[in-house]
Amino acid sequence: MLRRPVGIQAKITWLAFGVVFVALLLGTVVLAGHYARSFEQEIGYRALAIARTLSQMEEIQQNVGKPGGSEV
Repeated sequence: MLRRPVGIQAKITWLAFGVVFVALLLGTVVLAGHYARSFEQEIGYRALAIARTLSQMEEIQQNVGKPGGSEV
């Protein structure tokens, strides 16, 4: 079976398609990484806010550093 040679127009089309595909793929990876970092930072801020709120409770303040204080 003989294959007909691929023309220059087809080669350019496939090259353009490949470049666009790689650019979209890289953009998606970068955006996903940015979203993951932002999400992780937001979770950290929320955890810190909860810890600050709990640290203001008198019962917790009285039991910090005492044996069995983690049971409160």
